[in-house]
Amino acid sequence: MSVDELVKKLQAEQEYRPTAVAVIYRGEGDSREYLILKTSNSEIDPDDPFPDTWLLLQGGIKPGETYQEGLYREIFEESGIDEKELKLEKIMEPSEVIYKDFSEEKLPISGIYTKGKAYIVSYLEYIGEGNLKLNGENSEAVWVSKDKAIELFRLGEPKKAEELVGYISMEA
Repeated sequence: MSVDELVKKLQAEQEYRPTAVAVIYRGEGDSREYLILKTSNSEIDPDDPFPDTWLLLQGGIKPGETYQEGLYREIFEESGIDEKELKLEKIMEPSEVIYKDFSEEKLPISGIYTKGKAYIVSYLEYIGEGNLKLNGENSEAVWVSKDKAIELFRLGEPKKAEELVGYISMEA
C-alpha cells in the first residue's frame, strides 16, 4: 500500500486523521539545523491542547489531497516556505505510521475523525534562502541544532516531547 492509498483509506474510515509531520532541516553534519515552531498562546487559540509549545511543522491532509499536496500546503501555510525551496528526502512507509489515540488522553479530536491522528513523517532539506512567514497558528519559528530542538521540545508536555525527539532522531 502506498502513502496516498493509506491516506484515502484513513479518510474513508474516519477514525484517524492523516497528518503530515515535516522534519525540515538545513546544513550537514554538526552544522545541521531543524525548523521548529512555537504554537500560539491560549489567548489566541483557546482550543489548542498544547499552547506555547515547541513542535515540528504538522497539519492534516484534506479530503481529495494526495499526501504530498497536503504536506506542501501545510508547510507553506505555517512557514511561508514554498515547495521549490525544499528537497524531499524521505516519506515514512505506511507500515511506520504512528497512530495516536486521542480518546485515551482526552485530547480534542479533529472534526469527523473518531479516534485521533495518524502521523506520517517526512524529511525535507531546506534549499531556499527566503524568510519564514508565520500565519498566526504559531508565534515563533527558529532554526536550531538537534540538541536545542530536543531541549525546547522537552519544555512542553512530556509524551508529546518524546514523540518529537523520536521524529528528529530517525533522520532521513
